[in-house]
Amino acid sequence: MFTAFAHHIGSRLPIGEIAIQSKAFIVEEEKTEVLLKIDDGYAFLFDFGVISFFNVSHESAQNFLGDVRHSMNLETIAETFEYYDVEIDPDQMDLVSFNKIRITSSTLPVIKIILFNLAQSAAIAYYQGLSDELLSGTKEHTNHMARTGKISLKNKDLMKYIGTTLNIKNAILENLYIFHSPRSVWNDVRLNQLDADLNRELDIQLRYRAVEENLNIVKDNLEVFNDFNQHARSTLLEWIIIILILIEVMDLFIHKFFF
Repeated sequence: MFTAFAHHIGSRLPIGEIAIQSKAFIVEEEKTEVLLKIDDGYAFLFDFGVISFFNVSHESAQNFLGDVRHSMNLETIAETFEYYDVEIDPDQMDLVSFNKIRITSSTLPVIKIILFNLAQSAAIAYYQGLSDELLSGTKEHTNHMARTGKISLKNKDLMKYIGTTLNIKNAILENLYIFHSPRSVWNDVRLNQLDADLNRELDIQLRYRAVEENLNIVKDNLEVFNDFNQHARSTLLEWIIIILILIEVMDLFIHKFFF
């Protein structure tokens, strides 16, 4: 029995620099991902902030992650984590179930597909946490609006909120391949099926849609807040103009009748 697990440790990772500083053997290297050999297992580094491990002890993985944080000066954040047991049985068909994967052989392409999907799942969990926080914060502001009839977010804070929401949406679209399988599965029926089974078992697309729905709700609420603020500013400007006109009229009246 082997183990495969993934840690999301940051929004972005300089994977090339990490690979060099780790002094581990580089099995494969691309622009967005690097596969390293660690002891009898592998570490798969993804530039969207996730490191996946296969057949690497918990202690070795934690040491590797600690070295990465230290060398990259990464902030300590609440990690998101995915874990699966991997059983190799050449007499059975590949099977993905709850927290367990059975494969007929542990070839490198198979290991990469497993680690890739765990990395995607860990990243989605991270963005789920961010979207839940945004949605919770937005509910507080809508409740305040319901109680007082006023917006608690000033214009600058509101713009920051909108910017954060858009940044999360952009990060998901840029970094995750939710609806696209890796190139390695295109011409391999077994890899394609394993990738689809993992994607389905981990609920990656369903969870992605939940994150997207949360962000859309937040965005819609913020647009309402922004429209409300814009209307309030327009109303204030209109009153200022009216007052200035009244002052001008009064000034003309005073000069005409008293001077």
